[in-house]
Amino acid sequence: MLGKMNTHKIYLSLPFLATFLLAPLFVFAAPLQYVSDTLGKSASATATPHILQFTTANAVPPGGKIVYIPSDGDFTIPGSMSYVDVDLQYAPTTTNAFIDRLVGTTTSSTTDAVTFTSGTSGDVTFELNTDTGIGAGVQVRIFLGTNAIYNDETSTTSGLVNMINPTATTTYWQTFETLDAADTLIDTGRTGVAITDLVGVGPVDTTETIPPFIYNAAPEGEIANSITSAEISLNTDELAVCRYSLTPGVDFDDMVDEFPITGLITHAGVIASDLEYGTTYHYYIRCIDDEGNKNTVDYNLSFYLAPPPKGGGSGAGGGGGSGGGS
Repeated sequence: MLGKMNTHKIYLSLPFLATFLLAPLFVFAAPLQYVSDTLGKSASATATPHILQFTTANAVPPGGKIVYIPSDGDFTIPGSMSYVDVDLQYAPTTTNAFIDRLVGTTTSSTTDAVTFTSGTSGDVTFELNTDTGIGAGVQVRIFLGTNAIYNDETSTTSGLVNMINPTATTTYWQTFETLDAADTLIDTGRTGVAITDLVGVGPVDTTETIPPFIYNAAPEGEIANSITSAEISLNTDELAVCRYSLTPGVDFDDMVDEFPITGLITHAGVIASDLEYGTTYHYYIRCIDDEGNKNTVDYNLSFYLAPPPKGGGSGAGGGGGSGGGS
């Protein structure tokens, strides 16, 4: 009985022993972290640049690969895409600042090679150079398309060609893989991107019909009798050109005197001189904005020069307060 029990125990332990011995032979890919594919435009059937990002779980050795696989049968990789349309960067965990890797058509000790499998079932593959891999826990960022700035250490070139979005509006899944030099899978990850209908606004008529609003005019009211000349100034609530007349009711187009400083929102430079004590001066002002809206009613800027103290003189001059002109 004892012998049967021992035999039975050995029989039951064989599967466990076999599993224990074989388990180290199975290697499973780890998930890439923080995987994203940001499209410049999400409209269907539109050519647009991409920004691809992820963080490695395990190191990618020299000669290893990074593969971007858009949703099969959906996104189009044009046959004209080349190494100038990519910018491969990584951010070491010690600095977190992105560093460009040199990319070309073939690998060397300093250059990563990029190859494109074009069409709607294609991929973009980077083969790392023979000297420098990418460590574990490192952020990787790839600009793909016209947002890429290719740098060959002597000059820079902007990307020329973009991938083309699918025609159907739905969510698509993009796949990222890292491989070793023998093409054995190291890490993998997926991210979804939404393709939507092109959103349009309009046509919308943005023309406005309101003339400039004049405010903050100076001087106004009574001014000190010690002043013999004054600068006329004002503000408008939009870009405008302002003119003035010493006679009320003159159309803007018929006014011949323009503020020397005008065209923005502050208007100045008109000098009223030879002011006389006890006299009220009027400047009738109108403005026009950049859409042709004109004031049809005068802004009456008026000020009064106070009389002199008792026993004082009769005034500084005999002029009527004419302004500068254009």
